[in-house]
Amino acid sequence: MIAPSITVADSRISAGSSLAAEAGPGAAVAGGEAALGWSGTLISVAKAADAGGGRSRSDLRRPDGTKLVAAQHPTLVELCQIYRRDNETFAAACRYDRRMIEAAREAAGEATARDATARDAGTREAGTREATAREAWRAMLALTFSGEAPSRMHTVCQAFDLTPAALKILLVLSGGPRPMRELVEMFRHDPSYLTSVVDLLERRGVARREPHPTDRRAKTVAMTEEGRRVLAQAQEMLSVPPASLQVLSPDEQQQLLRLLIRVVDAEPTIPTALRPRPVTSPSD
Repeated sequence: MIAPSITVADSRISAGSSLAAEAGPGAAVAGGEAALGWSGTLISVAKAADAGGGRSRSDLRRPDGTKLVAAQHPTLVELCQIYRRDNETFAAACRYDRRMIEAAREAAGEATARDATARDAGTREAGTREATAREAWRAMLALTFSGEAPSRMHTVCQAFDLTPAALKILLVLSGGPRPMRELVEMFRHDPSYLTSVVDLLERRGVARREPHPTDRRAKTVAMTEEGRRVLAQAQEMLSVPPASLQVLSPDEQQQLLRLLIRVVDAEPTIPTALRPRPVTSPSD
């Protein structure tokens, strides 16, 4: 909306789109004088002329009481028409801007609500995943520390005259000789305790100390052939599945094995002797 510039009593007033932009969609629409930029004098004159009806232009006065001379203002009626037309146009523009702003706010609110819903869903999903992982791990711990597992370990240790710590070290040594220092760090045992366990392995003939290949001050521990035989028999006894696994069908047992292999593969420190192997079903 661009209205012409009009000179009235030494005041130049320009009503344009820049003024409407400055007023903004939140400006009061009624009247619209301030937003359109009309001077106080011009507004008063235009209103008076608009409302004066049959009065002569020469009867019109400024707000300070001075008389307006018709000869100085030959376009006063046209000026009033411009005032009314521009005022209505500006009011319509403001109404349109308000509708656009309200629509934009509504769309922004909907987008914010969608984002909040997505965040809530993601939080719930992460919480569910964490809870599921915890309970799965609790199930594995329950099978390890209770049920048949502890009694099976006790039976195996008694059968081969080994302690649980000695059997664990033997499982590690199945992957090759290990320095004493590495065994201490791996099992987090006191060095003197680990020394006593290796002494037991040597007395049983399943392991022996050897010089370190590069460090004369260090010793490594290696498994003997007797140790390989004892470990193979111990693993055979430990690998007998408990009766509780029979609650799963053969297909479910295959699925469980595949999933557990994936979990074990993510743990690089598990000894090779303890890692499960995939089993091919007859239908494959």
